[in-house]
This record gives sequence, structure tokens and C-alpha cells, in this order.
Amino acid sequence: MRAVVFDRPGPPEVLHVVDVPVPDGAVVVDVVAAAVNPVDIATRSGLIPTPTPAVTGWDLAGVVRSADPATGWVPGDRVIGTTAQLGTGVGSTAEVVAIDGGFLAPAPASVPLCDAAALPLAGLTGLQAVRAAALGPGLRVLVVGAQGGVGQFAAGFAARSGAHLSLVVRAEDVATWSRAVDDFGYGAEVLTDADLEDQPFDVIIDCAGRPETARQVVAGGRYVSITTFALPEPGDFALHHLGVEVDAADLREVVRAVDAGEVYVHPVAAVYPFDEAAAAHRRVEQGSRGKVLLVPDPGAVS
Repeated sequence: MRAVVFDRPGPPEVLHVVDVPVPDGAVVVDVVAAAVNPVDIATRSGLIPTPTPAVTGWDLAGVVRSADPATGWVPGDRVIGTTAQLGTGVGSTAEVVAIDGGFLAPAPASVPLCDAAALPLAGLTGLQAVRAAALGPGLRVLVVGAQGGVGQFAAGFAARSGAHLSLVVRAEDVATWSRAVDDFGYGAEVLTDADLEDQPFDVIIDCAGRPETARQVVAGGRYVSITTFALPEPGDFALHHLGVEVDAADLREVVRAVDAGEVYVHPVAAVYPFDEAAAAHRRVEQGSRGKVLLVPDPGAVS
């Protein structure tokens, strides 16, 4: 089978397609699509160490080929999941992937299976960031980078908390997010950096690596960051760096929220064949609006 690998850390051009043996495991999935996430860029570039040669990618959507009955999965199940590739070199961007059954959830019914590959890691991170923030009614909450893959989920889950919610997006995304806030009943205000000024917030969820926003957390407040690479200096607030956990119940909650129409999810920005993996990585590095996917067979996207 074909897989996208890199033999050493480096620029996008280190990615190439090779033939590798079909894996065996508790659950084996025929991959329809794999997403390109920022963590994949960091791993490929060497910012996050991993053994090589490595198959790139965390997220996938596909169809179960075979499964141990004890896993609860059966051949033909449409699934999404994440390989938790960090430090293993075993990624999702392959025609066939062997995966822990606990790293999968039924694919959402409301999203094309290919597009659903964009959901797992971003959804898990957004959900767990909101949980770590311990939101509640009356709190003034700011989600920074709501237009991003994680930010869109953090915004949706935060909107269910009863907090006074503000979302910071890029100026070019204000119109889209203003419509989404109305359509999905978030009850949030949509801001740009220019609108922030010195507004105080009880909680800031930073999904964009913007540590300078921490100055707007009130004394005794909370600042939750999804990145280790851009953390604020310690201050008179609780700082929580989120390390995402692959949790089957949380992944199912992401799917439930998507199918229930509780979270706004960006349309997929671009779909590339495996042979163009370098171009897909470059697009993400350059700040793609919307998710970028890699597919083994562009003619079979559904």
C-alpha cells in the first residue's frame, strides 16, 4: 500500500510516497482522507522529535476493513479517529491504517466522510480546552483565534456554558463569523484585535498562540493555551497549557455536537492527493483558511 513518509525532518519537500506493508492490528481502516494539522507541520519540520522514517498525520476518516470483535467495531463501519502519532512515527496518511479501537468514533452523519477527517484533533482540543477553562454562567470569556480549526470548536463548546462570550477573529473573517454566531445561536460578540483594547476577561482560551492577550486576564482569572510555543509570562492568573488526550468519549461528543448543529465547522479548504503532500503542507504553513486534506484516491472522495 502507499503512504506519505519523511525520512528526516525538513521542509515540505522531504515528504514522499512509498510502498509499505499493509498493517495488522485490532482495528484496520481503509483511509478515505487524512487531515493536515499544525502538529504535522511541527513534526515534519523537526520541531517535535519523532523516529524516522515516519508516516505523517494524526487525523483520518475511513471505513473499517477488519476488527477484533472485542473492539466493538465491525467491517464496513464508517469512522473518524486519530492515530496519536506523536513520537511514534505511525501516522494516518496511508491507504490503510491499523489503529487502537479507542481512538475511533462513528463518523458524523451530517458531514461527508472525506470532510470528517478534519474533525478529530481540532474537535478534541477545542472541547478539552473549554473543559480546562472551567467556564460557567456570568464569566467573561474570550476565545482567541476562533476562526481556526481548534478555535471553531472552542467557540461552539464555550457557547453552551452560559458565559458572556467574545470571539476574536481576523478582520476578513468577521462577516462569516457574525453569520455563524447568529445561525448557531452562540450569543457571542465577534471582535477583531482592534476591538479588544483593554477589555478585561475572566478567562481567555488562546487557540492562536497570542500570549500578549494574557494582559487582559483579570487577577485570579484563567488563561488556557493550546500551544507550548507561545506562552505568556507568569502573572496573577492561572496558566493552563493543554496537552490534548485522545479519548473515545470526547471524540463521540465532538461527533454528537457536529450532528446536532451545535458547532460551526468551516468548509474544507482544499483536498490534495498523496502525491501532492508537500503542497498541502505548504498551504497549511502559509495559514490556510479551513482544513486541508490528503486523500489516497481523489476519485473516490465521498
